[in-house]
Amino acid sequence: MRVALSAACALLSLLSSDLAAAQPVCRKVVISADPKYPPLHWYDGSTLTGASVDIATRLFTRLGVRWELQYLGPWPRVLSAAEHGGVDVVTTLKDTPERRAFLDFTKPVLSNPIAVFVTVDYPVNYLGRDSLIGRKGGLTRGNRFGDDADRFVRERLDVEELNDPETGFRMLMAGRIDYFMTGLHAGRATLIHTGLEGRIIALAPYLAETSNAIGFVRNSPCRALLPAANRVLDDMIARGEIKQIIDRNLERWRRQPVLPDG
Repeated sequence: MRVALSAACALLSLLSSDLAAAQPVCRKVVISADPKYPPLHWYDGSTLTGASVDIATRLFTRLGVRWELQYLGPWPRVLSAAEHGGVDVVTTLKDTPERRAFLDFTKPVLSNPIAVFVTVDYPVNYLGRDSLIGRKGGLTRGNRFGDDADRFVRERLDVEELNDPETGFRMLMAGRIDYFMTGLHAGRATLIHTGLEGRIIALAPYLAETSNAIGFVRNSPCRALLPAANRVLDDMIARGEIKQIIDRNLERWRRQPVLPDG
């Protein structure tokens, strides 16, 4: 009996070891991001760069995990790759119900309020988002602003989805739309790039006060790093590193506000 019990225990131990060995291991984190959302993330013609890219790569370096940046093209293609397991991490983006179907999110990493941008001669006394009802607006295709704001935009506003913020601001200047909605950071960066600072402004109050987080693809083995990632992010936030990284990338963008064609 004792021999049989020992043999059974040994077999269970062996099976447990085999099962553990069969579990996929995160050997390298493949990271992607929106290529046209400076200063948080953009493609400079050779690689993805920006504040959220710096945050993510610093995070995985501190966790001792190899990482790779992968430029995939337009933002909808990045989300599709995440949904179908083509990447491990997307940095940084809004936590929304549709994205939770294929992403698990870290704690909020940075504040990214959604602003309504208009020309300086905008004729309406803006008192908040209800002031936009009945006017023609625009937003970037694939952008999401959080549950409440997304519902309001979908149900109450007349908006056209555009390829990028630069297109939105050109249409705004041409009078083809009355307002354009995008993240405050990205909007200001685009105004620098297009030379439209002072001609287009962000209105107050913001459409939504929201945060961005890092998204881990649910079916990726790197999803197991999420708890450790939150601990590192806690430390980075407490040390003021996140703000420093954002400020540094905004200044970097101001010095060279260039996005490659395509």
